[in-house]
Amino acid sequence: MDTIAIIGAGPAGIMAALTAKTKDNRVILIEKNKVIGQKLSITGSGRCNITNLDNKEDFFAKIPENSKFFYSAFAKFSNYDFIDYLENIGIPLKYEDQKAYPKNESAQKAVNTFIKLLEEKNVEIRLNEELMDFEIDNKSNIVTSITTTKTKEHIDKLIITTGGLSYCKNNTFSLLSKKGIQITQLYPSLVSIETIYDYSDLSGISIKNVSVSANIDGKRYLTSGDMLFTQKGLSGPAIMDMSSYIVKFQDLKTDTSSNHKNLTYKGKI
Repeated sequence: MDTIAIIGAGPAGIMAALTAKTKDNRVILIEKNKVIGQKLSITGSGRCNITNLDNKEDFFAKIPENSKFFYSAFAKFSNYDFIDYLENIGIPLKYEDQKAYPKNESAQKAVNTFIKLLEEKNVEIRLNEELMDFEIDNKSNIVTSITTTKTKEHIDKLIITTGGLSYCKNNTFSLLSKKGIQITQLYPSLVSIETIYDYSDLSGISIKNVSVSANIDGKRYLTSGDMLFTQKGLSGPAIMDMSSYIVKFQDLKTDTSSNHKNLTYKGKI
């Protein structure tokens, strides 16, 4: 019987565990926090905007970089497949414009449904436990064991689902680098923007249906939607969409001799 360890119990880790678990294997879902699905439980201000009704073309058009990376995954399991899946596991949906929410508008109840499924499938859920190291067999290039803050044990497969740089509070990327695993240039996405101007006096004020544009290196980026002023800058759907386009310029320094000075920012990591 193979043992599969999954590190990170967010939406990706939960789905990986539910997909991987069969009667012929053992699946361990390891989460450093005290609960699973922590970020899922607060999505949509607690209402859980869990997916959308965009068609394939619209879906890929909204991915700023390397949308082809998602082609094969989307072909096997699209947003409409996910909607069917949610309905079948007991999360009926309602729709507002193109957004899909659970009918009960409770992100936490959606998380509870997933927890129940994991328990029914006999997935081992380990909380307050963090991956510290893993060993790779030099000949087969296969992971053979993991070391966590609580134990060390043999495994046959390792799946890491600890998220990207938007909310990175783990050692995953440094650990992978130490193992010689190549990592491409990474940027946070769908994040708030810290501006060089002080908007703190307007913090908490939101504006609906705004257009946001940025001109960088002769190229214009445009998004629209709601916007929110924060203590350190700007947030809201229009701003988060814009961050996906301009985040790769986050290292630009304020330069009074160029047009970049008003675009200098850093995404929250």
